[in-house]
Amino acid sequence: YTLRYLDKLEDEIKSRYKGELVDTIYIGGGTPSSLSLLELRRLFDIIKIFKLKDKYEATIECNIEDICIDKLKLFKDNNINRLSIGVESFDKDNLSYLSKSTLIL
Repeated sequence: YTLRYLDKLEDEIKSRYKGELVDTIYIGGGTPSSLSLLELRRLFDIIKIFKLKDKYEATIECNIEDICIDKLKLFKDNNINRLSIGVESFDKDNLSYLSKSTLIL
């Protein structure tokens, strides 16, 4: 399912992107660090479509539990120069409460 989504993402970028120079790449919304290494490689292949300025910022959102040496190496190899690490809390009691609570609207 995720690879089909990435195929659609590539199609959309190719149809809308007009070749402008890009100074910021932000990979986020839905915590892309939860993707597998295969899926992340596919995503980075898609991002190569963009023409980047000489100096640019490339950020990826990460959950702390998704970070591993293989993903960090992949990020580095694909010129990610900033991690945005999501943290709900460093307090065990708060984390326990957050994991058990649900939002009722």
